Amino acid sequence: MNIGQIQATQYYTEYLKLVQLDSVTQLYLELKGDIRYSVDLCKSAKSAKMRVQDVINLLRITKNRLLSVQHRYEMLQRQNNFLESILRNKAREFQDLNDQIIHMSNRLDSIP
Repeated sequence: MNIGQIQATQYYTEYLKLVQLDSVTQLYLELKGDIRYSVDLCKSAKSAKMRVQDVINLLRITKNRLLSVQHRYEMLQRQNNFLESILRNKAREFQDLNDQIIHMSNRLDSIP
């Protein structure tokens, strides 16, 4: 092809529109070639099984509230850890009581 850069760019742009990739090109230009942000966002959303609309809703809800949401999440994590430790302790206490009941039952059975 014996065409100039301007015409080649125009053909390529038209081709991208035809194959519906013009929005990808526009995003690439807006990000000045640094697409890591978009790739990381897409990978994270995909691994969380989130749809595009889910991500948009999440961003809308958490806009300007990220620190408070993060603080609340951390507080709930600490509460959850505390409650899980209580649950483990109560399970041990229950097992100890159960063992004592079995032991006492055996002693009662051994009394003539």
